[in-house]
Amino acid sequence: MVGEYFVCKDDDYKKEMAYLKSKIDAGADYIITQMFFDASVFKQFVSDCRSYGINCPIVPGIMCISSYGGFVRMTDFCKTRVPDDLAARIDLVKDDAEAVKQLGIDFGVEMVTELLNEESTGAGLHFYTLNQEFCTNSILDIIKDRMGISLGENVETIFGLDGRVTEKRECIDEAVAVEIQGWTLAGGQKVMAYLNRASYKKYAKVDDVGTVYGLRGKINEKRQEGAIAAEIQGWTLAGGQKVMAYLNRDSYTKINDSVGTIFGLDGKILEHRSKGAVVAELEGWKLAGDQKVIAYLNSSSINQ
Repeated sequence: MVGEYFVCKDDDYKKEMAYLKSKIDAGADYIITQMFFDASVFKQFVSDCRSYGINCPIVPGIMCISSYGGFVRMTDFCKTRVPDDLAARIDLVKDDAEAVKQLGIDFGVEMVTELLNEESTGAGLHFYTLNQEFCTNSILDIIKDRMGISLGENVETIFGLDGRVTEKRECIDEAVAVEIQGWTLAGGQKVMAYLNRASYKKYAKVDDVGTVYGLRGKINEKRQEGAIAAEIQGWTLAGGQKVMAYLNRDSYTKINDSVGTIFGLDGKILEHRSKGAVVAELEGWKLAGDQKVIAYLNSSSINQ
């Protein structure tokens, strides 16, 4: 990768990219990367490959964090860049083995969700388990639920407008019926569309946060001590300017945050919706067959 913190310096990187191109030209079908902990580095690598004419699938190599000692050894051995935010998070729990495992799961879910929802990096995942399958299995269990489409969820459609899912047609390979948002016919009739899987895209949720303004924010920049710069969604200034907010950690909630609920149980946030509402998995409450309990809560039904 590029720069002083990565494996290759600039001149060597150019040589490696040319060599990689020659492998693909010789008949290689796909690329699996080394492990990384910064999704932006992988995205840049994919972009660089495309600029070199490398157009095969590029599969991200994911190593789960299952212990502090193993994390330090592997990142040192592989000269892997560790983002400041992750370094701070793991330093807080490094002496608690179970907390480190949970951080590994939470961070893994955040990163792979971002990768799977990015059109240019959606080639799948390759996990380096190192005989520690628990973390990988836990991530996949969560991702499997997260990547599905829910009734009432907004998706991006080929028409350039959002569509609210009103029906799932499981027998037709993930086809859905959606109500197109912001488009009405004469007499105020709603516009319905029936879309196959190639005609809509699930919105990435990993960089969504709920803000103190009751509106969703999209993370634009991460700062020290959990502070962020976020683009407020659904709010524009004169001339169509975007609204940016600088929020400390107490001023927003993110995916996997735990919040109090009106049921007297904590809920793990799975999705942010409009006007401060969230979709949350209630913790400590399961149905027959070990099914999870999912609640759709307005802003007055939760507390941080």
